Amino acid sequence: LTSLVAYWKLDEAGEGLGQPRADVLGTNDLSSSAGTAKCSGAKIGTADQFSAIGDELSHADSAELSMGDINFTIALWASVNNQTANHRILSQWLTTGNQKSYLVYHFGTSDDLFRFFVSGDGSTNASVPATTFGIPVVDTYHFVVCWHDATANTINIQINNGAIDSIAHTTGVINSTATFYIGRSGDATESHQGCVDEVGIWKRLLTATEKTYLYNGGSGRTHPFS
Repeated sequence: LTSLVAYWKLDEAGEGLGQPRADVLGTNDLSSSAGTAKCSGAKIGTADQFSAIGDELSHADSAELSMGDINFTIALWASVNNQTANHRILSQWLTTGNQKSYLVYHFGTSDDLFRFFVSGDGSTNASVPATTFGIPVVDTYHFVVCWHDATANTINIQINNGAIDSIAHTTGVINSTATFYIGRSGDATESHQGCVDEVGIWKRLLTATEKTYLYNGGSGRTHPFS
């Protein structure tokens, strides 16, 4: 729980516009679009399904959701329902005004890997692919953990508590004013096509033991993790 700044179980039963998704910490409830639906399956409880532009959860920029050149970790369960499209799973990422900050992505039209993107200036970006894990299985939940290490100057991604892929990144992460989304990015050019469940954001690095605990042999855990 230390330095956990937002957590969404996505267990609400309601679908569509006007059905918010509660942040269990109480400050960053997500607004839902008209197209937001529930998945037929979930990792824990229920999950949200995304299939096109217009299916998204969002929150205006806030102190908790903006980063900067700091340690932070994003963890979530996600599935993709095809390997032919690009899936923008979670983001604070907007090209207009150079407000790109961070993006959890599946690059279906290229290498078919999960990737973690960040930008230090809001314009240029770096990404680390989950090369070691490889191609995700369609319609299967994967535990995706992405983090920025401000001391080691790296960005990192780990799938299903396996090997970590890491690249050097020395320019930090911009403190963006863009809207935070689950299911798309601010550019509205690509959406997520699949399901998302149990999303957490920490303003610190999780330890290997903590990540193993959250993965829980593939069963996952939910807040308050006890």
